[in-house]
Amino acid sequence: LFRSLIGTAVAASPTGSAVFAIATDPTGSAQGAVTVAYNASSGAQLWKAQYNPAGSNGSTAAAIAVSPDGSTVFITGYFSPSASAPDQCLTIAYNAATGAPRWTDTSTDLGGCDSIAVAPGGSSVFVAGSGNAATVMALSAVTGSELWTADGGASSGVYGVSVAVSPDGSSVFVAGSNDEGLPATSAAASSAATGAVTWSQAFPSAGDPRALAVSPDGSELFIFGSSPGAKTNTTQYLTVADNAAPGAQLWSQGYD
Repeated sequence: LFRSLIGTAVAASPTGSAVFAIATDPTGSAQGAVTVAYNASSGAQLWKAQYNPAGSNGSTAAAIAVSPDGSTVFITGYFSPSASAPDQCLTIAYNAATGAPRWTDTSTDLGGCDSIAVAPGGSSVFVAGSGNAATVMALSAVTGSELWTADGGASSGVYGVSVAVSPDGSSVFVAGSNDEGLPATSAAASSAATGAVTWSQAFPSAGDPRALAVSPDGSELFIFGSSPGAKTNTTQYLTVADNAAPGAQLWSQGYD
């Protein structure tokens, strides 16, 4: 049953008792986005859930997160309503104990999502993805209702590939680039309550940011991606540290 699936992400419950994994059928139609829960000690499967509405053109699972209290598992990815319709951002909340869906949101504000983060207090979920008007969206963790969308101070055609929340829950950070690899806004901070953009920062050297993380005290933001290497037609890994408050760059380090 699972031989054609591709695993994409994994997360553990806060207590360490369960592990949740997501996978996608590469055909995009047979099973769609699949979520599986396992006992962390024995590996025994606890439950399985999949999202593939009849008549749709398939769905993919890209990222997963667990609520701070361990009661809910959130996944996000891409949903294709039909072969002719544009992709939508798919976000689903599952009961972590049973796998029963709590809510499902398919948003047209973003044309698919690649990253998800939960507020430290557990009240909101933030997803980042592609779109002409937004790169990050906030949803109620309880109901799935869309709270706000933000463009991260970027121009159209920007992809939000990674999202994170400050430890105090006040700010949401998103990293991404445009579809042409140009140095569009690549890291931005928004108010977690309203989505108002507080700062934006371009990734150096026309690079392509792919992931970000926030320091435990919330003072620094670390962005990882690639940029042109020292030699012609080569690339290098690039890590950048920003001040999490104003977004001023603290340092950058390449690895060729």
